[in-house]
Amino acid sequence: MIYSRRATLILAIVALPFFFSSCMKDEPESFDQAEQFFKEVAAIDEYLTTNSIPHIKDANGIRIVTTSLGTQLPPQTTQTISVDYKGSIFSTGAVFEESTANGFLGNFIPGWQIGLRKLPVGSKATLYIPSYHAYGQSGTAKIPGNSTLVFEVNIKSATLSDVAKEKFKSDTTAINNYVASKGLDVTKDPTGIRYIQVLAGSGAAPSWFSQVKVKYTYFLLTDDSREIRTFTREPSEEFTSYVVDYIQGMQVALQKMKVGGKTRVLIPSGLGFGIENATDGTGSILIPANSNLIVDIELLEIK
Repeated sequence: MIYSRRATLILAIVALPFFFSSCMKDEPESFDQAEQFFKEVAAIDEYLTTNSIPHIKDANGIRIVTTSLGTQLPPQTTQTISVDYKGSIFSTGAVFEESTANGFLGNFIPGWQIGLRKLPVGSKATLYIPSYHAYGQSGTAKIPGNSTLVFEVNIKSATLSDVAKEKFKSDTTAINNYVASKGLDVTKDPTGIRYIQVLAGSGAAPSWFSQVKVKYTYFLLTDDSREIRTFTREPSEEFTSYVVDYIQGMQVALQKMKVGGKTRVLIPSGLGFGIENATDGTGSILIPANSNLIVDIELLEIK
């Protein structure tokens, strides 16, 4: 039931008008997908606000209400997940399915890919998903077209493939060799990152859903003298800047920092950009796939 019918995963609300026009060629010309999307998001927000339900907003229109947060890193699209869930129709409350989902996260509906990637494994939460990120205008046998969906989820596990496990092993070996060759005094984390506290901060420490202002610079482990790019990010309409919005190695490092602090972190590729290239706005590759990273992080503010 929750497997995706579309391969496109929308990554930012600013891109929606383009994708509405290019990815929905089979929709009647009279149907305004963008209007439907924003109508559904407004209805979700009104419901949550009216009922004073604390929630997390994603720039793609997904809304997340957490019951409890796990302690492990959120699942990745390339991992096999096991999730207990109950799905219902937002407008009626009718339950259409209650089961356990097992499979690659990347094979499920975009709403799951967006929402679950923000939730640490072990979390229990409710996802509010506009129909565009579910089954759209066509719906399914059990779900009417243009239905906003509500999923109560319990993320039980997220497992790396054997190939990913071997890559992680070789990556951490490369990082350990780099550390030894440079004579660095690093702190080892069970996730696989290694980090050096350059400057201890004196402010608060962020958690998974803290919204942060952060400055960070990327280097490749294999070319640590060449700065790839420096970014300063903070919450905006296009980017929520939660700790969970950053690559996983940064998620770990940020939660070990305090405002005003600076840290250098060594990140295996699987906790960076993994098997994907990281590109700039023109499509030029900044960071090749499967690259181990060095990231200098300065935590400027918690919003």
